[in-house]
Amino acid sequence: MKVLISDEKLKITFIILLLVVSCLLTYYFQIILHITIIYSHFFYIPIVLSSLWWKKRGLIVSVFLVGIIIFLPLVFEENALIRLDNIIRGIFIILIAILLSILSIHISKSNELTKAYNKLEFYKFLFMHDVNNLFQNVLSAADLYSVYQKNESKKEELDHLLDIIRMQAIRGGLLVSNTLKLYEIENTEVPLEKIEVLTVLREAVSFTYKSCQSKAIDIEIDSEYEKLFILANNLLLDIFENILFNAVKYNNSNIVKISVKLSKTQEDHTDYIKLEFLDNGIGISDDLKKNIFNQGFTGQKHSKGMGIGLSLVKKIIQNYNGKISVENRVLGDYKEGSNFIVEIPEIN
Repeated sequence: MKVLISDEKLKITFIILLLVVSCLLTYYFQIILHITIIYSHFFYIPIVLSSLWWKKRGLIVSVFLVGIIIFLPLVFEENALIRLDNIIRGIFIILIAILLSILSIHISKSNELTKAYNKLEFYKFLFMHDVNNLFQNVLSAADLYSVYQKNESKKEELDHLLDIIRMQAIRGGLLVSNTLKLYEIENTEVPLEKIEVLTVLREAVSFTYKSCQSKAIDIEIDSEYEKLFILANNLLLDIFENILFNAVKYNNSNIVKISVKLSKTQEDHTDYIKLEFLDNGIGISDDLKKNIFNQGFTGQKHSKGMGIGLSLVKKIIQNYNGKISVENRVLGDYKEGSNFIVEIPEIN
């Protein structure tokens, strides 16, 4: 919000500066040099910019400039008359401003339609791809279960199949929940409040242990601080759960090891809480790192993908004025696991 306000103030300041220059040009050419045909090409700069930035409201700038062209001589010259050429020039300026405003409105609507279409395509892909994978996994596990349950020696395999079905059910629940939360973030303003980070992190760790009982998991929290506060909301829990769940899901080690390190950093005079989620999973190649937080990205055409988990995480963190990145856990070797780094501004 602050960035938007700052940008708007900058635009207004720039247009005012251009209008001042326009007034000076008009005064110099018409009043001092007495040139009836003034150098008015400069006027089109504020006209074009205001029309593109503010659409119909930008016409105010054009009306002001036309007033300057027509009426400034009347103020500074005795017995001055309204000149026909200035009136014609003013009419052309207004017409051009109207056309630019209409064009800007159409461009804006076109961009909105494109964004809406892209969102529709994303959600369509999401449910065709991820939901289909969920059902296929559950059906395959159920079919094998019906075969193995007749054989008493297959008890271990049966337990494994039940774990698969349980994990797919959890994944389906997360997919639906994440989709609703992504929609909420994109269409409403979610209020922020003072939240203690370690409390939420421990809750996410507890959820991960309960949700992934079929795997041997070791999650360690490394923090020299007892309490750390940020401006966030209940979606902070989703950030931690998504990252931890992916660390377990994309991990082929006998024991899933996750270390969460908390520290403090400073950048551009802002204090940040830094959380590093280091895992011993399959890792992420450098090519995939570039797009892994993009909406709808799955890595490979036929991969199971990460749904909207990481794109949701990124959107939530940006809503907190924070940032997220991913590095190799071991420098130079992505196959040794990943390090997801989350930085969110600290409050006292």
